[in-house]
Amino acid sequence: MNAKTTEYNNTYDFDRFEGDDRIKELKRLKMQANLVSHIEQKAISEIGFKEDGIFVDVGCGPGFVTGNIAGNYSNLRIIGLDTSRELLNAANMMVKPNYKNLEFNEGDAYSTGLPDNYADVVYSRLLYQHLEHPRKAMAEAKRILKPGGKLCILDVDDQLQVFYPELPSFLLLQESAKNAQKMNGGNRHIGRELSHLMKDVGFDTIDFVFGGVSTLDIGFDAFFEIVVSFKAQIVGDKESYILENLKNEIDSLDRTPFGMAGVPLVIGNV
Repeated sequence: MNAKTTEYNNTYDFDRFEGDDRIKELKRLKMQANLVSHIEQKAISEIGFKEDGIFVDVGCGPGFVTGNIAGNYSNLRIIGLDTSRELLNAANMMVKPNYKNLEFNEGDAYSTGLPDNYADVVYSRLLYQHLEHPRKAMAEAKRILKPGGKLCILDVDDQLQVFYPELPSFLLLQESAKNAQKMNGGNRHIGRELSHLMKDVGFDTIDFVFGGVSTLDIGFDAFFEIVVSFKAQIVGDKESYILENLKNEIDSLDRTPFGMAGVPLVIGNV
C-alpha cells in the first residue's frame, strides 16, 4: 500500500522511512498481510471474476497480498502497481520470483499507465483512506476496466474497530489519527463512503462484502499491532503519550481485552 503521488497530497509514503525504520515498516506490512490473508482471500473469492483474466492491484506496496492472489489464481495475469520504487524493488526481489503470472510496474491510482478497457478486475486494499481525490482514482479504474469489469476496494472505517472493555486512550488515538490523516487529505472513515463515491463516478451496480478480524482469530498482540501501530505512526511523537496511556490501561485490566475490526469490501461493476 502506497499512495504517494507528485500531484496530490497523501497520507502514506514508504520512502520517508530510512535504515532500520524502513526494515521495520516492511516487516509490519508483511505481518499485516499474512495475519489477515485468509480473511482477505475469502473476500476476494466472493468477488466473482474470470480466472483467466487480468487483475490489477493498484497500490500493491511490497506485493505480499498480490503474491497471495497470484498463488491462488495461477491462470490470472496479475499486475501490481505502486509509485514507490523502493517498494517495487522489494516486491520484485521477494515476491515476483515465486509466480510466473505476476508482474510489478510503476503507476499510481490517478494515472495507472494502462490502456482503456484493459482489466477484468481493479483491486485496491487500504489505499483509498490515503487518497485526497478518491473519485479521480475511481474514474481511472473505470477507464481501464473492460465492460463487465469490477472495481474492488477493501478499506477501513475506524468506527468498526472496537475493544471491550472500552479503552479511553484507544478512542483518543482513533480521533487523533483521524484528524491528522484528514489534514493531509486522507479519510479514516472512507469505508462508509465508498458505495456513494462509486455511484457518483458511474458504476452501474454496487456489491458489498463484509469481513473482519478479532483477537480470537489472531491473538491480542497481533491484533493490537495491526489496529494500533499505524495510528501511532500518524499521530507521531508529539502525541506518543496516548500510546503509553493505552498500554497502561490494558495492563491495569484483570483480563485481556477483546478486540474486533470490521473491514468492508465494496465492489463497483462496470
